[in-house]
This record gives sequence, structure tokens and C-alpha cells, in this order.
Amino acid sequence: MAHSLEELVLSNNQFSGQVPVGLFRYKNLTLLDLSQNNLAGDVPDEFFKLFNLQTLLLTGNDLGGMIPGSLSSVTTLAHCAVDQNNFSGSIPSGITKNVKVLDLSYNMLSGEIPSDLFLAPRFAYR
Repeated sequence: MAHSLEELVLSNNQFSGQVPVGLFRYKNLTLLDLSQNNLAGDVPDEFFKLFNLQTLLLTGNDLGGMIPGSLSSVTTLAHCAVDQNNFSGSIPSGITKNVKVLDLSYNMLSGEIPSDLFLAPRFAYR
């Protein structure tokens, strides 16, 4: 049953195009790994549909636009790595509410660092 899929790992391939909106129908996903591909464009702002998501890995693509603000509404998200892309704009407010690991490095982010980033005692240090 496709809707019961809990982990989807498609990393280190040559997938191109945009992040498919169809991924957001897998409501039971706890892990979504699309890292190290050739994905480009904006990421759909529909993460609120993945209310069980614990790990999101989008590292090493050519994704751009804003980091989806809907990530702030995923209360189960503990590890979020969107580094090595072309995301621009500011860091979404509230994205640090529940995460323990947040990697936003090697993007084109700008603006002020949100103050709630420093209120998040849950970060794990590496």
C-alpha cells in the first residue's frame, strides 16, 4: 500500500526536475531523503501534510526559492538538512521549534537570523 510508506530514500541518483507534489500524499513518511540529486526549482510548501516526518534531507541539489514555511508546522521534524542548494530569502520563523539538527549551510539566505533560533534548547551539537 503506497500510502503506508514510512521511509523514502532516493539519494545519490541523477533525478532531475522539481520535487514532485505527489510525495506529499504519503502521510506516514517519517524519512524523506532526496539528497545528492539534480533536483531544481522551488520546493512545494506542503510539508504540513507530512505530520509524521522526522527527517528531511534535501542536501546537494539545485533547489531554490524560499525554504518552505510549512516546515515550521511539522512538530515531529527533528533533523532538517537543506544545505548545498540555492535557497534564498530569510529563514522561516519557527523552523527551530522542534528540530534537533538544522543545516542551512551553503545557500543564498539573507536577512536577519530569527531570534527564535536562539531560543531552541533542543539542538544537538556535533
